[in-house]
Amino acid sequence: ITCSLLSSCRTYEPWGEYVDGIAVAHDNNFNSIYIDINGKPINRKARFNSAKDFSEGFGVVQFEDGLYGMVDKTINVVTSQSYISLESFNNGTAKFSKDGNHYGLLDYNMNEVVKDIYTGIGDYSDGMIRVYNDDGTGYLNENLELVIPCKYSNASDFFFFFLIFEYNYLKGFVDRTGKFIAAENIMRFSP
Repeated sequence: ITCSLLSSCRTYEPWGEYVDGIAVAHDNNFNSIYIDINGKPINRKARFNSAKDFSEGFGVVQFEDGLYGMVDKTINVVTSQSYISLESFNNGTAKFSKDGNHYGLLDYNMNEVVKDIYTGIGDYSDGMIRVYNDDGTGYLNENLELVIPCKYSNASDFFFFFLIFEYNYLKGFVDRTGKFIAAENIMRFSP
C-alpha cells in the first residue's frame, strides 16, 4: 500500500502558531485539529469546531455543542465539564465561565481554584489579578487570595506596587495589603 492510498499519510498546514511542536490546522471539513511539526494529526479522532494555540501545555477547544474544554499535548480532553467560555492559560490559571455572567479560574489540574463568583477577571499585573463583582473592583494576590476587597471603582492595574482607585468619591492609592494612602487631586499615571 502506498502512502497516497492511506488517508493517515496526509499532511496539514498549520493554521495557528507552533507552540511546543503543536499547531492548530483544519481538515477537509474545516474541523480544527492539532498537528505535530511534521504536519501529522496528533490524535486522529480529535476534531473540534474550533481550537486555540497551545499555552502553558494546554489548548482550548470548542465542541459541537458550542461549549469549550481543554486538551493536553496528547489532544485528549482533560476538563471534566464544558464551559460557556474558557480562555488559554496565562501565568498558571485559565479564566472560565459556566453561565456567561460569572467567572473563575482553573489551575493546571483543571481544579476551580477561584470559584465563578466574579462578574469579571482581569489579567495579572505586577503579581495581582483584578476581579469585579456588583460591589466594585478588588484584587487577588499570587496565591489567588482576595487581599483587596471588591469595593473600589475606577481602579487601575497595579503599577510600582500601588493602584489608583476611587472609593466613596475619594481618590487615592492602595498598596498590596489594602492599606489606603490618601491623595488630593490625583491623576492617573502609566508606565
